[in-house]
Amino acid sequence: MDTEAKAKEMGWRPLTEFRGDPEKFVDAETFVSRGEHFVPILRKNNEKLSSQVNVLTGEVSGLKQTIASANEALQAMKEYQTEISTREYNRALKDLKEKRIEARRAGDVDAEIEAEEALEGLREAAPKPKEKVAETSPLPQAPAIHPDFAKWETDNAAWLSDPQKKAYSQAAAQFLRNSGNEATGRAFLDAVTAEVEARFGGNGSTKSPEGGNPSARISGGRTFNDLPPEAKAACDRFAERLVGPAKAYKTKEDWRKQYVSQYDWS
Repeated sequence: MDTEAKAKEMGWRPLTEFRGDPEKFVDAETFVSRGEHFVPILRKNNEKLSSQVNVLTGEVSGLKQTIASANEALQAMKEYQTEISTREYNRALKDLKEKRIEARRAGDVDAEIEAEEALEGLREAAPKPKEKVAETSPLPQAPAIHPDFAKWETDNAAWLSDPQKKAYSQAAAQFLRNSGNEATGRAFLDAVTAEVEARFGGNGSTKSPEGGNPSARISGGRTFNDLPPEAKAACDRFAERLVGPAKAYKTKEDWRKQYVSQYDWS
């Protein structure tokens, strides 16, 4: 095959058929020479770019999966914290009812009234299911937060991170208001802290004269195997959403220890 025929196969056209700028026209030999030199380079670059696109596509897919897993874990954690708050509420309700019965049996009218008022306040603070808001409904205005709250929250972050103590603090705040406590700002917030400390011990930590790890004392040294069947099932149901890469817990064992430590053994 002569040079001109080869050039035509590669897309070259003679000057009489050339549609571009005449000054950019090259002869068949030059066209073939450039093609043989540049085409392998272009092909190699194309292969490199294709490889990079495949890698980036894989990374994007991995990121999407990680984000989806993280969102699922976050939702599961919210549901779990709600379960803990409800459990703590029910336990507090049970304790107050028992105190009311004891006061009635003992004929202690003041104690019975106090227990009844505490029950009323606790019921008002009961966890409520979220209501679906119509699309046309205006967004509710956020309640005003006292400027002292942020500092108080920081000072008490250690025990506020415990869902059990936080849920109790909300019930305690309602109880204080219903009991006639009209303090505002830090004075009222410190009163809430005092109620939590009275229930759980100093600085909101769980009372225990023996010392040691609070979580271990709450569970009384029990393990996952000591849980009732329905609790084991609930624990493992949450594990499917909370354990794994980009989730709250790396292993199922870590999650089970956490669940056991916060389980209500009473």
